[in-house]
Amino acid sequence: MTSDILFIPYFFLPAIAANMAPVFADHYNILPSLNKPLDKNLNYNDRRILGDHKTIRGLVIGIIVGSLVGLLQGNIILGLGMGLGALWGDALKSFIKRRLDISPGTSWLPWDQTDFVIGASIVTFPISPQPIAHYMLAILIIGVGSYLVSYIGEHTGIKKVYY
Repeated sequence: MTSDILFIPYFFLPAIAANMAPVFADHYNILPSLNKPLDKNLNYNDRRILGDHKTIRGLVIGIIVGSLVGLLQGNIILGLGMGLGALWGDALKSFIKRRLDISPGTSWLPWDQTDFVIGASIVTFPISPQPIAHYMLAILIIGVGSYLVSYIGEHTGIKKVYY
């Protein structure tokens, strides 16, 4: 069990890094020319598809960072899949939040903390299937860790808070 608990954060490290990368890209204004909404300001049923917080910059930076972490771990394809899956999961959650009239940046527990793990799991399962217990533990362990990291990021000014 201890080895599983240590394996899970390592396995999902490309997704974790990809999920955090857009926050740092925004904070440090990396690639400002790509800071454009993914949804191109389009609406669906009179609501934004994703909102201003899901950007081309975030997608590009997240996939690059996830891929680089995967490369360092010895599997760039898994890292690419984790990065893409993490950001896809986050964008899908944002789409659902808009449909439910939940404002961008408003906390939506537990989905804000687990969306990227679920997305990364779905995308990378065909590449590197894991036991179902690993996915369940990942949602729990990384979800709690994500909540703590977001809390710290908000209180140190790295992560912008929208109320």
